[in-house]
Amino acid sequence: MYHIKKFDFISHKAQFTFNELGDIRIKTVVGGLLCLFSIIISLSFIFYFFYKLIFKEDASIIFSTEKDNKINLLYSYKLPFMLRLSDTYSIPLLQNNLYNISLLVWYTRYDNKTNRYIQDFNQIIVEKCDIEKHFSDYKDLFYNTIDLENYYCPRIREKNQSLFGIYGENKPFSYYLFYFSKCVNNTNENENNCLPDSEIEKLLSDCYLDIKYVTYLDPKKSNYGEIIIKSDRFLVSSTIYKRIWLYFNYVRYKIDQGIFFPSYINNEYHQYENSRIDIDLRNKSLNDIEGTFLTVTILTSGNIYNYKKRYLKIQDYLATIGGIVKAIVYITYLLNYYNSSNSYYTELIRDYIIENQINKKNYKIEAILNQKNSRNKNKGNSSQNINKNLNFPIALSPSKSVKNYIQNSNSFMIDKIKKKKCF
Repeated sequence: MYHIKKFDFISHKAQFTFNELGDIRIKTVVGGLLCLFSIIISLSFIFYFFYKLIFKEDASIIFSTEKDNKINLLYSYKLPFMLRLSDTYSIPLLQNNLYNISLLVWYTRYDNKTNRYIQDFNQIIVEKCDIEKHFSDYKDLFYNTIDLENYYCPRIREKNQSLFGIYGENKPFSYYLFYFSKCVNNTNENENNCLPDSEIEKLLSDCYLDIKYVTYLDPKKSNYGEIIIKSDRFLVSSTIYKRIWLYFNYVRYKIDQGIFFPSYINNEYHQYENSRIDIDLRNKSLNDIEGTFLTVTILTSGNIYNYKKRYLKIQDYLATIGGIVKAIVYITYLLNYYNSSNSYYTELIRDYIIENQINKKNYKIEAILNQKNSRNKNKGNSSQNINKNLNFPIALSPSKSVKNYIQNSNSFMIDKIKKKKCF
């Protein structure tokens, strides 16, 4: 119990004492146990926050958005897009003699002759997907994709044309436009290899568009840089014209990884935002490519998402730990106050009783000595005989002997109290 008492640093403190001990703390077993418990909790918090500091598990993310017609997805031409048509059971409808896929990259450019912006396009080859040819930067991500060879991929990489600007603005912009058209004989693409029109209408009147592409997850809900393959499936028909819009936004991600001072890492990437479908009941194609019944437009949304991720610094953790430890000490003090104050007053009363007993004893001894001394003077006896009868030595000066004896008695009682390990 004595060793437990030594841990009691929140006990009641006696102030303004006038003895050689100075300020006194009345330590108790309950106080020692509470202090040990508070030390364990404080150390647990310290190790917990130290772990979070080392492994960077605590961060705050500041999010803001803006719209800018100067947006530019510089690397968008590297992104793979996989497209195909399939039936209700996801069985692919092969392109050869049923439908064609074409890609035009539309963009605005400044025309020096007219001194204005005009629209122009580049045609991109679309062919069956090949893991080595179309997925160089994302080969590992698409390696285990089912039916990859039954999808069609554009060769945008060869043109290095990225997505930029906002569609329809007066400023420069660009977009990718995929055309799905029915196979028509006597064209450069088909050369009389198409199925009969009735068979084409039967297969394409109730089919689905399957499209796969890469996007980054929302950094507020996932780890930074977590990229996935997003798959969409849209119901389409050759009897109704549809235009599907896929919008992508631009993300700026700023990470402060400094431990003491700010140290930023800047990252930029794209992110799928939403899609939109337009339906038209036209009875013939109004597009540049004959027999078109479906178009897929890929473009920027114009939105720029700014993320600023900041990990807590060492000074933040120290301030947090200091506040928690201080709160624990205050709570422990309040829990121990009643027990400690009771122990203090109990000890105070006991010391008063002991001191009162000592004073009474000293008063009686002094009275006896004075009485004996007066008798010796009257009878002429020596002080040595009196000393022998009282069984304690007295010096030649009785008053000095009384003082010495009282001091020795007080020291003896104080030592006796100390041995009880109360303080």
